Amino acid sequence: MSKKVISLFFIVCIFLAIFWLLFAKPFVHKFKNDTNHSKQLSYFENIAHPIKTEQLYYTDFFGNSSGAGNHCEHLFLEIRSYTAGNEKIIKKYFNSEYPNIRLNFITSIEQCCQTEDKYHAFCDYIGLITNDQPFFTIKNWKNKFPIYTLEYSVNGKHMADKRCY
Repeated sequence: MSKKVISLFFIVCIFLAIFWLLFAKPFVHKFKNDTNHSKQLSYFENIAHPIKTEQLYYTDFFGNSSGAGNHCEHLFLEIRSYTAGNEKIIKKYFNSEYPNIRLNFITSIEQCCQTEDKYHAFCDYIGLITNDQPFFTIKNWKNKFPIYTLEYSVNGKHMADKRCY
């Protein structure tokens, strides 16, 4: 009788371990990552932007952005237009108020994009977010300069989430 109880206990433990690894842990990690992403999103969305700037593009992403395997990031990107000549003011503001956010100024299409043909350009500064890479046309963007980008990235902690592979 005791061998049967021990065998049954061992089988139940193996079943629970498999269930945890295949179903419960990924679900729990996805929930934790989504909760963390919401917190990071709230931080990024509540940035008080300098006056005379305008949002042109925004995206956020959670997952494996590079495809190199077994890591996750919370990534946020915003592109804003601004009045030329205000770079020092904007840089000083973001360095003092939001030091964790990467700020880049772009004043021409040549600064950020490799021209693939005369109609389209693929912008490198958007390439951080591989699952949502917009394809911008030079025609659409050449009159929007100067712009600045705000990039914010935080490593994900819960690796059982299938988005981390």
